Amino acid sequence: MVFCVAISIPFVGRAAVLNTAIYDADEYLFYGTYKSGRDLLYVGQNDLTTGSPYQYHFNFAAVKFDLAGFSTGATSCLQLNLRRFRIPEPVNPNYQGQPAYTYATSGYSFDLKVVALGADFSAIDLLEPNDLPNWYLDHLWSRPTIGTMSFSSAGPVLLDVSSAVDAWLANPTSNYGFGLVGSFGSAQGLTAQFYSSEYITDPSKTPALIQNNPGLTQNPLVSWMEQNGFSAQANLSQDLDGDGLSDLMEFFLNRDPRVADASNAFTCKIEGNQLVLLFTRRAGNNLGVSWDVRSSESLSSPIEGWSTVTISEGVEASGLVPCSAQVTISNTKPKQFMRLVLRQTP
Repeated sequence: MVFCVAISIPFVGRAAVLNTAIYDADEYLFYGTYKSGRDLLYVGQNDLTTGSPYQYHFNFAAVKFDLAGFSTGATSCLQLNLRRFRIPEPVNPNYQGQPAYTYATSGYSFDLKVVALGADFSAIDLLEPNDLPNWYLDHLWSRPTIGTMSFSSAGPVLLDVSSAVDAWLANPTSNYGFGLVGSFGSAQGLTAQFYSSEYITDPSKTPALIQNNPGLTQNPLVSWMEQNGFSAQANLSQDLDGDGLSDLMEFFLNRDPRVADASNAFTCKIEGNQLVLLFTRRAGNNLGVSWDVRSSESLSSPIEGWSTVTISEGVEASGLVPCSAQVTISNTKPKQFMRLVLRQTP
């Protein structure tokens, strides 16, 4: 079990100001083509280190907002709404055809790096496609990160972007919007599909910039922390009751963090040539936690190198969702280990 703790977003209790996107677009790095006016924003996973064969194959998105009605010194949040994950069948890096895709609304983990774009971003319109990869290395990957949005299921996620908004309000000509970059993580070619400003069936799902919204509901994790006496800065990777389950895991599995009882939290069994992991999670999306199951042939391998395993979820009952994941055991892979990985999200 691996944990990454973030600080929850504070909100100021005044009348809300909400602006929907006035501009958004996709940028396909590998093909060097510029796309806009789509009904979805596609953001693929990118390896932000050099030397990866998949580094330029996928894409990032850009989204911009009018700041009319916004004021400095207040809390401003970027909201994006995930429609679904698009998962391709594994392909060779040099494969030029179209892979087959499946789609899912949960069971995958996607981290979205958010950066503030600048005037140099407009230079991409003047570049030849072959020049784009190096330009992105120099002008996009290296930009300071405003924050990371973590998605594990369909629905909205918010990120505090007050520093960027304040800078744009102080110098309006510097507002070139946000760059959205999918950080490399799990399934090769995993793509997140977000609703865009061209999605007119339900405008409430499109990208939004929100300031001073007193009506935002606390995510379930924040409420649970308050109910169980945790401070907003509490380190949930700790184990309050000493039963081997971290406090964050206690929340996710819908257990009492003050009662030492880890029995039946997980069940692991072998069915034929499959190693099966079973657990039951707290029901709901946007819990304030992202999660995935990963497997490896060695416990000593860094968790970043473990492979993501598809999670199957059953029918919700009494506020709980049964979950299972499985990996194949073979003569060439006689040892397999699985981990449930949790991350606290804003």
